[in-house]
Parts: sequence; structure tokens; C-alpha cells
Amino acid sequence: MVSLTQIFIFLLIKSSLAHKILVFNPTYSFSRVNCITAMVNTLVEAGNEVHVIVPEVANGVKVVGSKAHKTIFVPSLKGNPLNSMLLHKDPLASIDMRDAVHIQNMTIVEDAMCADLIAGYDHWMELKREGGYDVGITESLHAFGIMELLRVKQTMLFVPGARSSAISRLIANLPAPPSITPDPFFSSLALSQHLLSLPQRAFSLAASLATAQLLEMHVDREDSLLRAHWPQLTPLRESLARIALIVENAHPLLAKPEYRTHQIVPIGGLTVDASFGDVDDEITRMLDESTKGVVVIYFSSMGTSMTLSSRLKTILIDSMLALPDIMFLWRIDFDAEEQLPPNLHVFSDSLKSALGHPRVRAVLCDADATTFHEVSFSGVPLIALPLLGDQSYHAAAGIDRGTTVLLDRDTVTADIVTAAIRKVLTDRSLTTNATALAKKLRRWPHRPIDSLVKHVDYVTEYGRPLGLGIPRVPFWVYYCLDVIVPSLIIIVFLVYKIVRLWIGGYYQIYLKMRNNIEKKRELEGHYDETEEEEEEEEPEEPQHHDHHHSHSHSHSHGGHGHSHEQPDCECWRHDQGVIDLVQAMAGQQRRMQHLPDEKVSAEVRKRRKQVSFEDETKKNTK
Repeated sequence: MVSLTQIFIFLLIKSSLAHKILVFNPTYSFSRVNCITAMVNTLVEAGNEVHVIVPEVANGVKVVGSKAHKTIFVPSLKGNPLNSMLLHKDPLASIDMRDAVHIQNMTIVEDAMCADLIAGYDHWMELKREGGYDVGITESLHAFGIMELLRVKQTMLFVPGARSSAISRLIANLPAPPSITPDPFFSSLALSQHLLSLPQRAFSLAASLATAQLLEMHVDREDSLLRAHWPQLTPLRESLARIALIVENAHPLLAKPEYRTHQIVPIGGLTVDASFGDVDDEITRMLDESTKGVVVIYFSSMGTSMTLSSRLKTILIDSMLALPDIMFLWRIDFDAEEQLPPNLHVFSDSLKSALGHPRVRAVLCDADATTFHEVSFSGVPLIALPLLGDQSYHAAAGIDRGTTVLLDRDTVTADIVTAAIRKVLTDRSLTTNATALAKKLRRWPHRPIDSLVKHVDYVTEYGRPLGLGIPRVPFWVYYCLDVIVPSLIIIVFLVYKIVRLWIGGYYQIYLKMRNNIEKKRELEGHYDETEEEEEEEEPEEPQHHDHHHSHSHSHSHGGHGHSHEQPDCECWRHDQGVIDLVQAMAGQQRRMQHLPDEKVSAEVRKRRKQVSFEDETKKNTK
């Protein structure tokens, strides 16, 4: 039997090992509140003392089931702008839910929450008397200034869903190329199944720049608000740079490929129970009565059933009426039982435990991070109707794994919902893929609960891990432009010099060939002139010779009235000599093509002398 002394020693040792942890849990939505509450309970069960600050954001969202040792509620004095946005009135038609506009609206919601925390500091300032905290965890950036006032030693950022590329760059300095890792908060990019096209890459680049600018402006505004009341605070950007770890509600098997570091700790599936077999008795009885299968419906993000538009409610109810043999379980927050079909059963509590029943054939939800992980761990196919934020990102991840059917919020109708439900009930591949994925998730070597507790213990003991942060450098160093640009300049210069030498060499050869051709033409013209002169001079000698010969002949024959011309052998021999001379000149011309330029004139003079000598010889012979 255990004695009181042993119990006291055990409690003493446990209290000495416990850490004091401060957690911010703003009431954004049921899914976020439940996820952070599960994190708080996990840390409490690990023997830590946990205090929670709950800023009021969305009306009607409450913290349920928390095991925190102390909870401080901070009311919204003027009401958070989130409650007046159209996403609480008509999520299908609201432009407030569109990508960049939605991101901007979320920064407005955060700014209002920061103002409420400043105005209601007397609510949480009492925690300063607790003597400080070992670790602080929050999803709101302005809360890091609050944690500095409360003397929190180490801080951790909680990401409730998919991590934005702007957060990756601002906090962890992670590369997020918009061409291959588009921002998950832009639905048209998140739903892309393949490499982005050129227009998509252009849009992704613009979206990435716009999101980064919105986030930086948001940080500067909140820093101004905090330092206006507490000038001694460290600039918010410096506080963000000292974050120890980033805890994100994501699982490696359910995320798209992206750049990561060891500073990012995934705890996706933290809200999933170890067993899905524990179902409430009332729900079990209803599930057992079903013969054709059960479809579970619940919207647990900002677009809860309490705030869904009448249009969306009508679409869902009409699809239920079209499937009278299928039982539907819906977690709703409105009283309209007289309008509900007979095959619909409504509940106000979470239906997560019902996912483990074998009669459940599908889940229809908005695919927020928490619900997506719960459904994936259960092995049930998902019918996703993304409404806002990163829900399209999770739906796309389910489509990639063959477990999800997508509904487009812009074109959804009752017939489309009915067709999607029938597809899930008849297509066995969806169930097979969902079952296989659930087995892989359960056998994953790193349990999210253990990962959270061990990393919190490590940060408490050793502080911010060294070597996990990527150094911040100028963009020209980040992209190695200081290496690439000089290298390109050197390469271009070398290519220019080589091409210039190559072209210059060929140009010199061209000039030499052109000079040779011109000299050849000059030489040929000179020979033509010489031949013309010879042709003009040569006929005079035969005329003089013929006259002399005719005169001698007439004189010798006297009395004859005419004379008979005889063939002149000398004239024939002279013509033959000219032919020989021309042939010799042609041969000499061919030989001169191979002579250097300085030898051409000497050769010409020599040939002229030879021709003159031959002419004199012929005259003397005659």
C-alpha cells in the first residue's frame, strides 16, 4: 500500500519537474479553439502548469473541456469586426472570403484583438504576479509583446493550419518560391494538381508579394499599438526573430511538398483520439439503425452551421431529401427542426467520436485543418466544400491522396451535392484509399502528442535551439547574384573575344583574297591591253610587206595587167607565233597566281623583254 510519504515525494518531484506555460486561445472558431484546447490538455497531462488567455473574437464560440489551471477571458469592448463580416452571413457569396481580401480581413481582426488586449490589460496583468513563465505559445503576433510584459522566457508560434509563405519568410526565413510552393490561402493555386502554368506562376508571384506586404504592414501596425502604451517593449520584429519553435497543426503525410526546417514542429492530428471506437450510446443506436450508410455533416471553422446562410442550408437539406435511404448526422447550432427531413439527426456536440463507427460512409465538411486531420485519421472518405482560407489547400491534399471529392463553393447546388454523396457511396476506391491512409497515419513513428511535449520540454531546458534558423542575407546574396552576375560577365567577355578573333581572322583572309583577285584582274587587264596593242601594230607590217612584194612582183612581170596573190609562209608563221605567245602567256598567268605580289612586276618585265626579243628575231629572219 502506498504511504502518504511516497505520495508527497511523488508530488514534490512532479512539481519540481513541471513547467509554467502560457497559452493564447482566441475564440476564432470551434476548430481552432478545440485544437488549442487539446494542446493545453496535453501539456497539463504531461505535468505542466498551464495558464490560458482567451481573447473574445467570434460571438458564440466558447472554450469547452479545457484542463488549464487558470483561464483569463478578455472581452471585446466594441465587438470584433469578424462578427460583422459577410462570411458570417453568406459564405458562398461573400467576397470577404476571397483569398487576398480574406487575408487582409484577418489582419483587421488581429488588429482589433490587439486593441482589446491593450484596453483590457487589467484582466491579464494579474498574471504578472505569477513570477514569469517558461514557455509561451500563441498564434497571434501581437501576443509576443504581451508575453514580454508577462516575463515569458521562451516563445513558440502556433500555426492553426497550413503555413503561409509570408509567415515562412518572416519568421523562419524559409524559401517559398511562388512557382512551386504557392501560398495555400489562394484557392485557385492551392487546388492546382500539377506544375503551375505561366499565368498561374505570374498570379502566384503577385499573390506572394501582396501577402508579404500585408503581413509586414500588419506587424508594423501592431508594433506601433503596443509600443505606444509600453515604449520599453522590444520591437515586434526582433521578438519574432527570437521565436524558439513553430508548432503547426499539420501532418507530414497530409501536406503538400514544401521547404521545411527542424524549427518547424508538426503536430497535426493532436485532436484525434487514440481510438475511434468510443461512440455515445445515443449516436450508436442511431448508427446501428442505418441500413444504407451514414453521412456526417459539420462545419467547425468560421463558417459554422450557426452562421451559414439560408441558401447553403437549403442546398444541404434538399440533397438529404433526394437521398431518403441515407442517414445524416449534422452538428448544428440553429433551431429549425420543423424544416428538417426525417433522415436527418442533429446534435449540438462534436460528432468526432461517430467517425469510428463502421456505418459511417462519408463526411461532408469545409475541410479546415482540424476536421481534415480527424477525418483522415478515421479512414472515412471526405466530401469537401471549402469556404475560406486554407481549406482549399487541405481539400487538394485529400484529392491528391484519392480520399476526397471536391465541391466548388461558386457553383454548388443540391444536385451536385447529391451526386457527390452517391459517388462516395458507390466508388469503393475512395474508401480503400481512405482506409490505407488512416493506417499510415496511425503507424507514423512520431506521435503529435509526444512531439509537442518533448519539444516544449527541450525549449524549456535549453532555450532556442541553435543552428535551426536560416541566416538572413540581402536578396542578391540569397539568390547568389553576386556570384552569378560576375560569372556571366566574364563568360560573355570571353565569348566576345573568341568570336571577335574568329571573325577577325576570317576577315583578314577575306581581305587578302580580295586583294589577290583585284591584282589578278589588273594583270589580266594589262595583258588584254598588250594584246590589243600587238593586234594594232602587227597588221602594218604585213601591209608594208605585201605592198613591197606586189611592187616587186609587178616589176618582175611587167606587162601583166594583174597579179596573182600567193600564200605567204612568213605571214602564216607570224600568226602561229602569236598563238604560241598567247598560250605561253596563259600558262604564265596560271603560274603567276602562285607567285608573291612583289615578284609579279619583275615577271611581267621579263616577259615583255622576251616578247620584244622574239619580234626582233622574226623581223631579222624575214
